[in-house]
Amino acid sequence: MGRRQILSWLAPGAVLLVAPACAEREGAATSGRSPADHPQYGGNLHLMLESPGTLDPSAVDDVYESCIVNQLYDGLLEFDSNLNAVPCIAQDWSISRDGRTYEFRLRDDVTFHNGRRVTADDFVYSFTRIFHPDREDLGLGAEYLRKIRGAKDFAAGRAESIVGLAAPSEDVLRIDLEQPYASFLSALAMDQTKVVAREEIERWGGDDPARACGTGPFTVEVSRIEAAEPTLVLRANEDYFRGRPFVDRLVFHVPSDYNVDVAVDALLAGELTLTDYPGAWDDRFRSDADFRVTHRPELSFSFVGFNVGLDPARNATVRRALAHGINRDRIAALDPRGRVPVQGILPPGMFGYSPEFKVLDYDPETAARLLAEAGFPGGAGLDTLHYWQADRGELGHLADKLMRE
Repeated sequence: MGRRQILSWLAPGAVLLVAPACAEREGAATSGRSPADHPQYGGNLHLMLESPGTLDPSAVDDVYESCIVNQLYDGLLEFDSNLNAVPCIAQDWSISRDGRTYEFRLRDDVTFHNGRRVTADDFVYSFTRIFHPDREDLGLGAEYLRKIRGAKDFAAGRAESIVGLAAPSEDVLRIDLEQPYASFLSALAMDQTKVVAREEIERWGGDDPARACGTGPFTVEVSRIEAAEPTLVLRANEDYFRGRPFVDRLVFHVPSDYNVDVAVDALLAGELTLTDYPGAWDDRFRSDADFRVTHRPELSFSFVGFNVGLDPARNATVRRALAHGINRDRIAALDPRGRVPVQGILPPGMFGYSPEFKVLDYDPETAARLLAEAGFPGGAGLDTLHYWQADRGELGHLADKLMRE
């Protein structure tokens, strides 16, 4: 599991937007104003991310896309810092005694970037669109919302609409479920369930980043994702229902060859405001008075996956042997300030997390015995595993050395 280390060089006026999750580089100004302890308007925030494959909320499937989509779109609910589902466009809601019917009352002051007010019909359209039978891939949103009554029938082409979605009035959305679903409110806070403007989707489709039309705190000003130096520039939404953001612009640099070392180099060159970085850089930045560093836990983990439908990984004995043969503590020691061994598939802070270890201990003797039992004594007969390491910095070289061993 990662402990994200975020390093930044903040422009005055940008400090309050990112202070909870990053650090400031003293004296770096893009607005010409002096730093202050109180929020100031102005400045551009420069970040670097992996190039997004889409900015259509219904199709988002990675953290890089989500980072941008969350600036452009809102949903009924959102997560607070403790991952509780809290009001966003929905100001309150009620749940039937049997846990199958949810009724949401919407705010009346939320508008799309094109100026039109958001109504309950927009959520009916946005959720229905996720299950459209013409979609080749229904995406993660369908997994979250598939318990809505009639959703599966609509996706299969057996119905003309989703009967469990209704808008009794402009300000009221009613959702009926096939059965109680304890995590439904959390599902409605996910990135894939954000509201889109029907007229814009029908006019332009959902694939053009320049046409993204949500309700979020920023709007698309310039999209140069296909350019030689790809960038996506978002401008502060003056009409945002929670008030204008303090920062004038978010400038996302999205190179096709993105990796964390490229981002660190760009930060050192003064091209970025903030970035995360591998733990190998920690001493370097902590010893530099120009930087302030903040550590935050990430809801993520790294893993090596196997296709358990194919031999030899379909054999549970082989899988146990491989698990016993991985020294997680030694891997984590490569980046002691940025990595810790996982305890299970759910990271701390996520619903369902348990501190009890659910992974097998490193035990090479047991691993060898299990491999022999499975018919691969000493590993004979197993294919060679080719491991690709994207990090070409200090951590990458250490990881290469470990893998060779």
